[in-house]
Amino acid sequence: MNKLIEEEYPNSLHLYSKPPTTEDMSLSVLYDKTLERFEVLQIFDSYGDIDLNKCTEFKYIINRIKEKGFINFYHYITRNLTSQEDEYNHLLMDNITHYVLCIGFSKRAELQKWFIKQESKLLFVKWQYLNDLEKIEVLTACNIPYKKLDITEKQKLFHRYSSFIDQSRDVFKIHFTEISKIIHNKNHLILDGFVFVPLEVLIAAIINIFRKKVQERLT
Repeated sequence: MNKLIEEEYPNSLHLYSKPPTTEDMSLSVLYDKTLERFEVLQIFDSYGDIDLNKCTEFKYIINRIKEKGFINFYHYITRNLTSQEDEYNHLLMDNITHYVLCIGFSKRAELQKWFIKQESKLLFVKWQYLNDLEKIEVLTACNIPYKKLDITEKQKLFHRYSSFIDQSRDVFKIHFTEISKIIHNKNHLILDGFVFVPLEVLIAAIINIFRKKVQERLT
């Protein structure tokens, strides 16, 4: 089972880069799970935009998903899974329902826009539950060019820009074109076309890639 997960879903945050494998599944189960995903996306929509610079807003959404009774989805997002088989089944269902909704939302531009926006919020929340190693694995898999500053580099920046650099946290250097969603925020240091940010903020770069992939899939 572990090998199967690694082959089909090598990263903890997959971007639905390939269609799911064919599995025996009743239409009633497929309908119920797809409807559940749609209702979860509606919850995201009801909260409006998520500020990528504030990692606390997602907790309200997670609690709402749980309150609405979508327990399986709640456990999947928060990674409260009981076994590798349980993890695989959730990953597979996540992949299948994403593609089914892609078909449903592909007909009109306004539907595509709504779908991409809510799925991006879902991706953002999933990112919050990854550990640092898993986040770095996702960045590598997405071919996002980044550099983790060593201690010396971080200290040099701290001495010059102490209000922007936290010495207690890892700092990553990434080109502003990869993370344009957050460069307007004054809390991030920008030098020579590069942004210096903590690891958790790099989800903006992943969301940029994700949006492009889903848009290509819908058109």
